[in-house]
Amino acid sequence: MKKGLLILICCPLISWAQASFKIAESPFVQTRYTAALVEPMVQTGHFKFIAPDSIEWRYDGNQAMTLPPQMLQLIRQTASGDTMMLKSVFNIERQDKTLVLTPTKKQLQRLFSKMTIHYTSKGVAKQVEMLEPRGDKTIIEFTNMQTK
Repeated sequence: MKKGLLILICCPLISWAQASFKIAESPFVQTRYTAALVEPMVQTGHFKFIAPDSIEWRYDGNQAMTLPPQMLQLIRQTASGDTMMLKSVFNIERQDKTLVLTPTKKQLQRLFSKMTIHYTSKGVAKQVEMLEPRGDKTIIEFTNMQTK
C-alpha cells in the first residue's frame, strides 16, 4: 500500500476515538477486488499505533512500513483532536458507527472515490472499505483490535 494512502487510512482510525486509548493494535486482512483478477488478492499483516505518532503497518513476511516525519506530523495533529487536515481534503459524513470520507482534491480522487470506516460500539475501527474510481475495491478488516 502506498504511504500516502496509509496516512489517509490511519488519520481517521486514530481521530475517531483519539481520547480513549494510547495504544491500538490488530492483525488485519486486506482484500483487493479488481477487474484485472479473477480471484481477489488477499494479504494479511499487523497494525499498531502508539500515541501520539508511532504507526507500524506490517504485511506478513515483509518489513514494516515506516512513515516520513511530515506524515507523522499529520497523525500527531489528528491524534490531538485537530481534524482540520481531514476536513481540508474530504467531505466527512458520520453515520452512527460509520465514517464516510469523500475526497475533494483531484489528487486523492484519482486514488479512491470514497472511504468508509466502520467502528465498534467502543469507537474502535473494525473495517475500512475504499472504492476506487474505476470500480476496484479494497477492504481492510481489523480482526482483533486491542486498545489500551
